[in-house]
Amino acid sequence: MGALLLCSLCLTLAQLFNGTNVVIGKYLSGYMSVYTFVFIRFLLCALCAGFLYYRRWFTLVSAHHPLGALTGTDWGYLLAQVLCAGLLFNLIFYHGLQYTTATSAGIVTCSLPVVIAVLAVLLLHERLSLAKQLAILLAMLGIFIINIDNFFLSVPHSGSVYGDSIVFLAMFPLALYSIFSKKIAGRVTGLGTALVSGTVTSVGISFVLFYEIPSPQQYAGIMTWPWHCYPLLLLSGLLTLTVYPLWAYGLRRVPVSSAAIFSGAVAIATSVLGSMFLGEHFALWDGLGMAVVFIALLISSLK
Repeated sequence: MGALLLCSLCLTLAQLFNGTNVVIGKYLSGYMSVYTFVFIRFLLCALCAGFLYYRRWFTLVSAHHPLGALTGTDWGYLLAQVLCAGLLFNLIFYHGLQYTTATSAGIVTCSLPVVIAVLAVLLLHERLSLAKQLAILLAMLGIFIINIDNFFLSVPHSGSVYGDSIVFLAMFPLALYSIFSKKIAGRVTGLGTALVSGTVTSVGISFVLFYEIPSPQQYAGIMTWPWHCYPLLLLSGLLTLTVYPLWAYGLRRVPVSSAAIFSGAVAIATSVLGSMFLGEHFALWDGLGMAVVFIALLISSLK
């Protein structure tokens, strides 16, 4: 019981850190491109993990690996993981975050378990129970509710409707990450995943930055950013580094499908921090939408 509680705490902290990164990214988007933020965040993650690996503080292969070394299949699933959750997810998610609030984005993230259920049916041919079907409908209803006050905006794509739709699409590569986790669980260490993910994602994002059309406001120069941007970037990189071992440890006792339910902690972090530091207003529709999505999470967890 104590081990299960500790694993649950690790999963909760990991998702709280993810929610904190959403708020940091939203705040820093006023000073730099969101892709610049993602690039620096994962570059710092890779550099810190690389230093720890060089100092032999961790190994890439988990001590629980049955063969003691990564196979070609293991590398395939590992790269698929980091491409989905590291590169594709962040490209799509932070593009959508530009057009919505951190609060709304955090609530939409709660739909992850439902998306996992859908992909499990499509890819793993799992049976979709009545509870799962109801959870899917409620999750869609919750996302609709938080956008009710945005359907009547006169400026296209300036509210949450467009942004929340893009954020919801980002849940699909994140759900694929969870599915791939089933294939490689107990084979790669959490910090090992952080090292590979930080490296692959920062390299991938660098190509996006190379082809992105510069904006004078966002690319005025790194030396022109306010001083507080630098500690926030460092904090974001360290949080990203910490998420992977926390998540890996939590999965020791909690199944992947159940672990996704902890995505509700992202909504809590973005709602609280968004209100405190971004001046976002937690509207009535946000509260109702979050409640409906949380009900969907509870229903989806039923056996």
